[in-house]
Amino acid sequence: MPQKKCWICNANANSREHRIKKSVLKNIYKDVSSKKPIFHRRDSEKKRPIGGFKSKAFKFEPFICNACNNKRTQKADRAWEKLSHFILQNWGIIKGTNAIYLADVFGENFEENFLQLQLYFAKLLGCKIVESGIESHLVSLSYSILNETENSNLYISFRHCQNSFSENYSVVSDLQVGRIGTREVYMHMFCTFGCFSVDIIYSESVGEIELNGALLPSEIHSKIELTKIDYPQIQIGSIQKNDK
Repeated sequence: MPQKKCWICNANANSREHRIKKSVLKNIYKDVSSKKPIFHRRDSEKKRPIGGFKSKAFKFEPFICNACNNKRTQKADRAWEKLSHFILQNWGIIKGTNAIYLADVFGENFEENFLQLQLYFAKLLGCKIVESGIESHLVSLSYSILNETENSNLYISFRHCQNSFSENYSVVSDLQVGRIGTREVYMHMFCTFGCFSVDIIYSESVGEIELNGALLPSEIHSKIELTKIDYPQIQIGSIQKNDK
């Protein structure tokens, strides 16, 4: 079987990116052990107990190389860890104001950090595209990561978690591709992290779609306003605190 190549830099793919970062899982689920497991389900599989955060169930297959998953995207990972921690720790206030004030998270350097956040979700989306067997737009996403530059087609928004589960629930959705005839006009996926969700939209035809409040880093100023749009998606990889 031929060695797969890293979709970012074309080196040998030997590293597994987390679907949901271990630090985020720890913030949501606190102490997890074989006696206090979290329950994971993928596709139509029966929920299975998992007693630790290092499980391969939380990771993609090796779609990228170790260098890209670590040193190259380290700043992006740290920006996401910092923002996700802030949201989870301050959700009561954020829910009341319906906004995330970026200076409270990153200080004066919030513009650079939001760019890094976009690059984090570019990495996540790229891995999801490869997993889905579609492989369109990978050149655009990899260029942004390799050059640490804004991707002008990748839009991000944040919203309240909108599902019938508790806030002890997390999911990475399937990848939805919207077409007009045979022409692709957008890709969309969302991720739920306990109490909040992030929508990731890739489109080169934004004049033909509704972005529902999603923005580029260059369009973000001092705050992120939460959206209230419900995206109907099939949820294929869920994590729950208990087996109810």
